[in-house]
Amino acid sequence: MATEKAFLTYEEQVQKLLERGLGIFDVNEAIEILSSENYYRLINPLPEHTRLGIPKTGQEHDQGIHDVFAILLVVKSLLNNPTELYEMKVEINNALYKLQKSLMSISIDQVLFKMGFPDNWQSI
Repeated sequence: MATEKAFLTYEEQVQKLLERGLGIFDVNEAIEILSSENYYRLINPLPEHTRLGIPKTGQEHDQGIHDVFAILLVVKSLLNNPTELYEMKVEINNALYKLQKSLMSISIDQVLFKMGFPDNWQSI
């Protein structure tokens, strides 16, 4: 026998997510997402997180949420042209290569980690 879930307003749903540890910076934006899309869009921001195997701490992915990599994921979702994404990744790689030449006390892998990039970031 299926159990019925109690009805929760959008505000109550957001409060429940906050209590579970989901990092929500803008409650009004979260309510807007819940009202126009669905709960799973809010807790699973982009399919790339799962596809890239980015681990979670609690309900939130460890990378690609509040970092530079998150910006790259959003830009990718906005691009309609795979060639533009490829060109962007080439530019990022070129910039990283130039940066690597000047680094003395930190590795390029450490830089990428600090920016939230997973090891397999180029697979996006």
